[in-house]
Amino acid sequence: MSQQGRSESENKLHSDRYEAFVDALETLYIRGNLSARIQFTRDWPAAAQFVFGEELIGFDTAGTPDRDRRSVLEDEAETRRLELCGLADTLEDRSVNKGALQIEYVDPLVKRLGRELSLLLYSPRIVDRFLPPSPPPAAAARDDAARRPITPPSSPATAVSPRAPQMPEAAVVPPRLESMDHIQPISLAPPPSSAPALPESLPATSEPLFTTPPVIEESAPVVKPFAPQEDSQIVKPISIPKFEDLKKKPEGEGQP
Repeated sequence: MSQQGRSESENKLHSDRYEAFVDALETLYIRGNLSARIQFTRDWPAAAQFVFGEELIGFDTAGTPDRDRRSVLEDEAETRRLELCGLADTLEDRSVNKGALQIEYVDPLVKRLGRELSLLLYSPRIVDRFLPPSPPPAAAARDDAARRPITPPSSPATAVSPRAPQMPEAAVVPPRLESMDHIQPISLAPPPSSAPALPESLPATSEPLFTTPPVIEESAPVVKPFAPQEDSQIVKPISIPKFEDLKKKPEGEGQP
């Protein structure tokens, strides 16, 4: 592109889609023309939001039994369409005067129509001057961080934290020293045993301290040998009466 062509492109007032948009806007018939409104919304969504409004677009997509309300919305949309057509027809005459951009006219108009609809009328160079594009989320976060004042981080030593009011410290009184005469030194020797101490050595003639009682053994009874008397050296026979002799004992014998 030559320098002259680049200069004309930079100084261009209208958008590249200006003529196609104005033609579609002028040929649009709104009242009772549902299909035409739906097609216009698909092709020019930013202009449809301005001309039709959210409520009428909702009726066109979801339907509504309230025909009276839809007729009112169609009349309001037709009024905005005619207003936008008039802006498009007088855009160049009112926006530029002797080659100078009329900021007092363009600035409020762009902000009223919004960025997307203004890009259908004006060139991006003019729209960016009054409504710059929104930065991406990452870039917006970086810009916000850059605009914030830098405050040095507070160290733990310099950080100020609320403290409870300090109470006056009580005077420390040194303890009074008393006499230590009643305290005896601690002995590390083992305590004496309560059992009586035994002599180191016992005399040779001393008796044993502990004696074992004698064990008394029971002796068997002394059985003397049988010693018969002198007169009994001869064993006399013993006569045992027979049973028949006892039966023949005379009566009265032996009875008192």
